[in-house]
Amino acid sequence: MRWMTDTKLDLIIATARRRADWASRGLLDYVQLMMSTYEVAPHHAAIAAALERVEAHVRGLPHECIGEKCVRLMIFAPPQCGKTQLVSKFFPAWVLGRDKDARFILTSYAQLLADQASASVRDQLQDSRYPYPVRPYVGPAAAWIVKGGTGGV
Repeated sequence: MRWMTDTKLDLIIATARRRADWASRGLLDYVQLMMSTYEVAPHHAAIAAALERVEAHVRGLPHECIGEKCVRLMIFAPPQCGKTQLVSKFFPAWVLGRDKDARFILTSYAQLLADQASASVRDQLQDSRYPYPVRPYVGPAAAWIVKGGTGGV
């Protein structure tokens, strides 16, 4: 007796292929998958490109940098233009999907904001739309790790 129907098996295979495909995509593709209403402005594209260069540099992947200046990144932009959402919420979740041993420290002038960003990352890893096979150990928003890895926030 079969324990799984062909339809369910096809769905599992399709999901695995989709996850493998997403592993090679960029940050803004991930953001739009997780938040379909996200509108990419030119400054979002510039921030995402800079974050992708940092991620590539840290992981030792080929990337375009000016000198060796990709490890540190400072972003100066007006309030309410999407910095926190892109940098502190979506970027860590995207990187953890690509490298379950990545570690992040989220800081803010207020502990509550850092905790909210950490909780957002953790929640994304638990979301059914999350395209990577990485899940967090459920723990406090301030400190948690990825199952089967050493990464976390």
